[in-house]
Amino acid sequence: MQLGRSLPAPGGVWRLLAVWCCLTAVAARLEAQQPWDAGCDSCNTQAVGHGEPCAACGTGRAACGTGRCWDEGGWLRGGGTWGTEPTGPGSGLYAPGLYWIGPDSHWRDNCPQLNQYLPGYYRPVYGGNLPRWYVSAEYLALFRDSDRTLPFASLGPDPDNIVLSTAGFNADFQSGVRALVGVQWNDHVRLEGSYFGSYTWSDLASVNNQDPNDLDGTGNLFSPFTGFGNPADPAVDFNDTAVIEYTSRLTNAELNLRHRLLVPPGHFEASALLGVRYMNINESFGYLTAFDSGLTNQMNVETSNDLIGIQLGLLGQWLLTPWYWLDWEIKGAVAHNSAGQNTLAELAGDVLAGGRDEDTTSFIGETSVVLNYQFRPSLTLRVGYQALWVTGLALADQNFETSLPSLFLGPARLDHSSDTVYHGFNIGLVFAR
Repeated sequence: MQLGRSLPAPGGVWRLLAVWCCLTAVAARLEAQQPWDAGCDSCNTQAVGHGEPCAACGTGRAACGTGRCWDEGGWLRGGGTWGTEPTGPGSGLYAPGLYWIGPDSHWRDNCPQLNQYLPGYYRPVYGGNLPRWYVSAEYLALFRDSDRTLPFASLGPDPDNIVLSTAGFNADFQSGVRALVGVQWNDHVRLEGSYFGSYTWSDLASVNNQDPNDLDGTGNLFSPFTGFGNPADPAVDFNDTAVIEYTSRLTNAELNLRHRLLVPPGHFEASALLGVRYMNINESFGYLTAFDSGLTNQMNVETSNDLIGIQLGLLGQWLLTPWYWLDWEIKGAVAHNSAGQNTLAELAGDVLAGGRDEDTTSFIGETSVVLNYQFRPSLTLRVGYQALWVTGLALADQNFETSLPSLFLGPARLDHSSDTVYHGFNIGLVFAR
């Protein structure tokens, strides 16, 4: 029996895209249900979101009708029902989304027509108050994809007839939560702390064979310790069962200073990021084989990676409508990695315990694309996709020593040259005040 690589079903990807499209369609429908009122061009109001304020007109509450507007008294929505949202100092305008409100949050004296808020017509973003603080909570599903596949059993003494390898693991998305807390220092600086984890991926793969072998028994599964029977060793080859399993855990924490860049007034904003990033990746890999006699060989490898480094990033934001904007962010960190591995083996009747620790350099790269919809003055829905790439890692399966002399005589080996990609979708809410 041969186990092939199990990939996520194509339908799963289409389902994720369908959920994204449905959420966007629902948000667009909710926005369409809020009627525009041309009478608002003569009152001291503003459409909810990141529109352009009117600062030098009359109060004109009645003129707003059922429009979705701001007024000096608070938030007016549908049928003249006044909300209790907080107001900004002296202005009554408060639009605390994570999109930068406008250059220096300055005011404009004119009152634009409301059709200027429609896509392709509305004016660039000016005025309003920046959020004093904000928190976000997101559901984040990640898929783990390592860079190499290793063989662990062949059928017969043939290295080209591999029936068990790490490709047999069933890779899947794992669910987690990402939380972020931010504080607005001024019009240009924000301090943010974020965390996501603890993610755990695990799986087991096995193969059985009951064919007669050259030892007058059953089982023709050969091990990697002899190069899959070249030459064969009765102490580790001629197995009837082979099993491999792995577990991988990921935790991430960041503290970043975000500085708004000076760009021409318009529908685009950009900010640079400088901070500290910590990441922990721990793994374990187990190997077990059994003979028809009931005897077993087994080996377990555990690795650890503690990464910490300085991080730089860049965020671009495109305002699509007064309530929608798109975020595209890239981040990179050069990190110090305290890597290590520990091996415990019981092979051919001998027991071994050993390991090795080394300091090395790793790189962490991340990119994300997120669609934001501010459906309430203080609430924003976020839906997006992110990819995280980490290099210079000590992965457990890559530190499985297949040379018996090296394993028992030493010195212990540590391989920290592996790469891993984590990617997946996120959906969540931001609350800003």
